[in-house]
Amino acid sequence: MDTLTRLQKVLEQLYSLPHHLDVSSFLTSASVIRDRTPTDETLFLYEKPGKLEVALFIDPKVLKNLEQHDPWKEISQTNLNDFCTAIEGISHFVFLIHRVSQDQPVRELELELQAEIDKYLLLDLLLRGQQKKVNRQGLISRLFERYSLLPHLNHEQNERYRIANRLAWQYCSFLAKQSFASLATLLGQIRHFYPLPLFEKINAIQTARSF
Repeated sequence: MDTLTRLQKVLEQLYSLPHHLDVSSFLTSASVIRDRTPTDETLFLYEKPGKLEVALFIDPKVLKNLEQHDPWKEISQTNLNDFCTAIEGISHFVFLIHRVSQDQPVRELELELQAEIDKYLLLDLLLRGQQKKVNRQGLISRLFERYSLLPHLNHEQNERYRIANRLAWQYCSFLAKQSFASLATLLGQIRHFYPLPLFEKINAIQTARSF
């Protein structure tokens, strides 16, 4: 099972989502897309009357590195950034398909927020599964404090990424500080949060009353 297919399966299991579509059917090649995007990962949406077309681009260099340095066996500095890129792309795809299947709107801020949360959760769970001692505050710092935005982004895009980063930092910091009695308790928390409308997620993060 390749990295992207496995990531989709893990995210669907993590949030107890039904499997609708295989991400492998929606991947597009570098020869078609590389000159159209300055990033290593992009989810393309084409809206037509009564129809939504989706294509996911992840740079082949990212996929090749993950094939050579399997993150499921070991997370390291060699594959961490590329694994985060893959998580972001699959997170976007899974969240979009879930919302569309529920006939619910999807906002770009929601996609970015959920992707940032998914990076933290998957890295935390995977590192623990690899029997590594996880410094959750260090992981949060690595993901949400020591980052930079790409120079091609416009003001609106910059603001969206900054807001998503800040909200994800607050939510993941909350999760990191909790003493969950079991994995089932953690799953209950994140599965409650996942389908909430954006305004409810923001309110929950800011007040913590829903947790």
